[in-house]
Amino acid sequence: MCFEGRVRNNGHKGGKNMKSGTPHVLIDPYEWLPSYGESGVEISSDGSNLSINISFDLTDGKSQGKKEIRFSGTCSYHVVAFPGPSMLNISYQEIGETLGSLVEFPYSEAALTWRNHFDYVREIKHYGIWFTSENIAVHIFAASFELT
Repeated sequence: MCFEGRVRNNGHKGGKNMKSGTPHVLIDPYEWLPSYGESGVEISSDGSNLSINISFDLTDGKSQGKKEIRFSGTCSYHVVAFPGPSMLNISYQEIGETLGSLVEFPYSEAALTWRNHFDYVREIKHYGIWFTSENIAVHIFAASFELT
């Protein structure tokens, strides 16, 4: 198991930012969120599982809805203020149209570095989501995800 902050330089040449590659939208939360976005985000981890619980107002204006994005095989995640600087050594391409969506970066050099770290035995993918009402961004390196 690996933990946030425990990074070995396996093949990435230091000094330059790793490239994220073009994002691919996996989930558009605005299909079920109100136009003004989420009303709360809670992030928790248990071993190599990461959960992002998203609260939002239902159309009746009185009730709260909840959805969970659960990541399995998580080896690293980073939560940062958005907008704001990131401490990750990753250059993200323009994300404007994907802002607010859960995206995967299929050609991420950072994910490749994690796969190399595990000698390609584990398939690690690079995910990201930007919560525009709560003003946080979450960057996740994990094997898979599911929406519940």
